[in-house]
Amino acid sequence: MVVVARAAVVRVAVMVAAVKAANTVAIAARRVARAMIHTHRLAPRRLRRLSVRRIRIKAIAGHTLAARKAAGRIVHAVARADRKVVAAAVVAVVADAAAAVRIAAVSRVVPARAAVAAAADHFKADVLVGMGPDILPYMAATETARRVWYAGDEWVSHYCSIANVLQPETWVNLRTAAIWGLYERAFIPLMERVWVVSPSEEHAMRRWAGATRVDALANGVDADYYAPQQVTERQRAAVFWGRLDFSPNLQALQWFCLRVWPSLRERFPDASFRIIGFGAGDDARALAQAPGVVLCPDLPDLRAAVAEHGVVVLPFRSGGGIKNKLLEAAGMAKAVVCTPLACNGLRGRPPVIAVSAAEEWVDALARLWSNPAEQRQFGMDAREWVLREHSWQRTATDAIASLSRE
Repeated sequence: MVVVARAAVVRVAVMVAAVKAANTVAIAARRVARAMIHTHRLAPRRLRRLSVRRIRIKAIAGHTLAARKAAGRIVHAVARADRKVVAAAVVAVVADAAAAVRIAAVSRVVPARAAVAAAADHFKADVLVGMGPDILPYMAATETARRVWYAGDEWVSHYCSIANVLQPETWVNLRTAAIWGLYERAFIPLMERVWVVSPSEEHAMRRWAGATRVDALANGVDADYYAPQQVTERQRAAVFWGRLDFSPNLQALQWFCLRVWPSLRERFPDASFRIIGFGAGDDARALAQAPGVVLCPDLPDLRAAVAEHGVVVLPFRSGGGIKNKLLEAAGMAKAVVCTPLACNGLRGRPPVIAVSAAEEWVDALARLWSNPAEQRQFGMDAREWVLREHSWQRTATDAIASLSRE
């Protein structure tokens, strides 16, 4: 889909990577990067011969030409590899690995990237904005327009945040973080600017992806869609929503249900907690076994269900970016109890109760449930704040200002 916007005499062609081929590109790039990272650890700095499924590749560390030739063979091997075997091998230093990833990924999408370039040329776009990580290979062929990557979140820091040294099953996220870092570094040199959603993501993008021109554009919220509803709220009720197959959401819920909820139920035996979201697996469904916890999976519209609860809880312990849930809750005039992490990237001073320890969570919810007037005031203040600080119009203005910078 191509959208052309005119503002400050700038035409922006926004390319949305909503095609199935993008997933294929991402998988191929990750496989290539994984093979490179693995074999790089085995390689000497000068020369080494390595044979994998009869593929012999001779690569000289530090020589991009060697990495380029290796990448061509890797792409061919990955295209015919099965799930059990990644038939690829290359010996390269990290700099060459990044170049090879870019070559490998782009070569898989030549027709699509040519179409993107043609669309930008047809619209005579001054700026091509690619949204999401999968779009990067498609933007590589466009040379007539300034290229801006609207990354949103930075994924190296995201995966590092959900790895716990005391939980070996989470260590795989460190490998994923390394792959994402290589993928980002491969394409960053082609981008004129990078947009992320918060200052912490800006710092991470500079650190891990090597980007130098990064701007933080905070998300907005559609306050007409996420608006207060005239319904009778349940007493002593809290709610959370989000994808239930997303690690930061699941980690937040597990911590809340295990560390906070039992103490709350002791003080308020009739308290209820509703979990709303798509992709509920066994771990998410197990949480609903606790007294007072109700799971509502796959609701097509969550607004009516959320409106029945006076308090929204956001007990995040990991992840990054900006929490759209908080913006949506504020738009619906709900009191919010959250961790400081959930306030990352927000403008101004959000009228929320930010707490960390489990005992602080219990006290904060008890305070709101015992004082309905204060709970309502928090909700009204939240909506006033989000209308002032997080409109999409303000974000668009910041985006236009970013394009005028050198």
